[in-house]
Amino acid sequence: MVLRRRRAAGLTFVELLIAATMLSVLFVGLGSHLRGGLTVWQRVTTISEQLQQQRVMMDRLQRDLSEAFVYSEEQAYGPPPKLSAPQFEAEHLRWFARQAATAIRPEAVRIVDYRCGMQNGVQGLWRTSWSISEAREDTFQPTPELLLQGCDALSVRYAYLPPAGAPSAQPFEWHDQWNEPKQLPQLITVSVGGSTRAVRQSCALPAGMMKPFETPPAGPTP
Repeated sequence: MVLRRRRAAGLTFVELLIAATMLSVLFVGLGSHLRGGLTVWQRVTTISEQLQQQRVMMDRLQRDLSEAFVYSEEQAYGPPPKLSAPQFEAEHLRWFARQAATAIRPEAVRIVDYRCGMQNGVQGLWRTSWSISEAREDTFQPTPELLLQGCDALSVRYAYLPPAGAPSAQPFEWHDQWNEPKQLPQLITVSVGGSTRAVRQSCALPAGMMKPFETPPAGPTP
């Protein structure tokens, strides 16, 4: 009888040990799945926020480009107090844009500038805006606005018509320079590189022009 009791107690201890081991394995598996789920959730949240920032940035850029125009006659551009000509370059954009009137401010003209770079220790795509009077002051320093954190490259390409009489399978030719400094391009493609992936968008300028590409003349030989 005593031997049977000891055997029964031994079996009960073994069964409890097996049950505890199974519970430990179960908890470890559940913890791994829970950690994996949290990691995926954090990653999805981060990517969603980045995509939202990219959409907001592109909407802002397209809105500014849709209001772009040639500010005045050619003689208005030059050194201060004249205004600098629009800058449509491979990695930098600057132009004059109309600012629509609101309930608290009248319609105005602003200069807007887009570039990727480092500002105050933060790498990103920065938009700078200032008024015409502010632009005529050499000492005025506008405050840039961060549109997309982590931007490490801004690339712009410009659409040109194919050469006259030349057969072409494409309606446009694309180049990384705009060779009409006193005029606006009509169609551009903007690519913004970030920490996750690059985003690309084609933007139209209603006040822009379209023409065949002409190679800029070579500068004087030093």
